[in-house]
Amino acid sequence: MDVPAVPYKDLSDRRSAEPSEVIRRRVVAARNVQLRRFYDEKIYTNAQMPPRLIRKYCVLSLECEKIMENAFLRVLASYLTANSKSSPERVLHTFSVESVRLAGSLLPKLRILFHGDDALLSA
Repeated sequence: MDVPAVPYKDLSDRRSAEPSEVIRRRVVAARNVQLRRFYDEKIYTNAQMPPRLIRKYCVLSLECEKIMENAFLRVLASYLTANSKSSPERVLHTFSVESVRLAGSLLPKLRILFHGDDALLSA
């Protein structure tokens, strides 16, 4: 996992941060939503959702679908360029497998991005 460096200015900022108790309440509320949502699914967290449940609970708007399509095509173009010496079949197979993994991890994030932070708390 690639984690960007945090600028020193951000680390040394003297402004008060959000209190831990406020963050804790939000986390507990989100966990309770997940427990209710997945009661009959035999899983407990969003991270455990297989593609079937991602499609069920993370329905994208048309705008989000267009963004996903554009991102997919950009990543494909980049991948094809970087792997131009491999056979087309191998490149497309490898890309397809990686794309499914990527899409699975991006869908919940796109939902939050386009429906606001309260999407975490909606049932």
